[in-house]
Amino acid sequence: MGDISTDRGRKRAHIKLLPLEAIAREALCAVLGRLFELPIPQPYYVNVDPDYVKVVPGVTNKLPGNIYNMAFALESEPFLAARLTDDTQLTSELLKWSELLRCAAFDTWVGNRDRLPNNLLYKGSAHFLMIDHEDALPGYLSDSIPIGSQLIELAARGKSEHELYRLRDRLVGFVDAYRSIDWDEIRAFVQYNEFPDGELYFERHIAFLAKRTRHMRKILTEELGIRQHDFAFLSGSDN
Repeated sequence: MGDISTDRGRKRAHIKLLPLEAIAREALCAVLGRLFELPIPQPYYVNVDPDYVKVVPGVTNKLPGNIYNMAFALESEPFLAARLTDDTQLTSELLKWSELLRCAAFDTWVGNRDRLPNNLLYKGSAHFLMIDHEDALPGYLSDSIPIGSQLIELAARGKSEHELYRLRDRLVGFVDAYRSIDWDEIRAFVQYNEFPDGELYFERHIAFLAKRTRHMRKILTEELGIRQHDFAFLSGSDN
C-alpha cells in the first residue's frame, strides 16, 4: 500500500512490483473486467523510484522481465475492505453476492483459478471487490479447457440438473457479451503502444481470449458438471 501521483492528484493504492508479463495480465484483466462493470478498482501503471525498489524486502531493483521499474496498482477504496478468513462467513456472503455469477463467468474466461479466499476484498453486506489477476491467462491453458472454477462450484453446489441448466443459461448470457468486444478499444485502454514491448505481452492473450469465447458454452457446461447426453443409435434396419 502506498501513495501514487495521478492526473487527478495523489491516490492511495495497492502497488505490486511485478515482471512486465504479469503487469500485462493484470492490466488486461482489469480493463476487461471494468468494461463489463465488474467490481474491480481503478488500475494504474506506476513508475517506481529505483531507490524504493531496493529497500523492498526480497525484491531487487532488477525485476525479472522488468528493467523499467514499472509497477501495477489498484486504487484503494475510501473505506476499509478486507479479506474474509472465516470459510463459513465467506461462503454465506458469496452466495448472497449479486455479482457472483458474472465474476465466475469472467474468471472462467480468463483462466483465473486463484480467486478464493484471498483475491476478493469484502466491503460488507455481501459486496466484494475483485483483485489480483496475476495468475490469470496462464500459458498452459488451452482455449477450450475448463479451469475448475471455485465460484462456479460454489454456485452449483446442491443444485438439481434442471437448476444447473438454468444456471448455465445465466452464465452464457454474461459470456455472450464477450463476442462484441472491440479489441482495438481494449488495446487503447491498456496503453498498448506505450507499454514496453506491448505487442509481445498483449497479442497472445488477446488471441487466446477471442478463441476461448467460442468455446465458453461447452466450458461452462463442463464446469457445472452437467451430463452430456449420448443418444444411442442402432445399426442397420433398426436404426
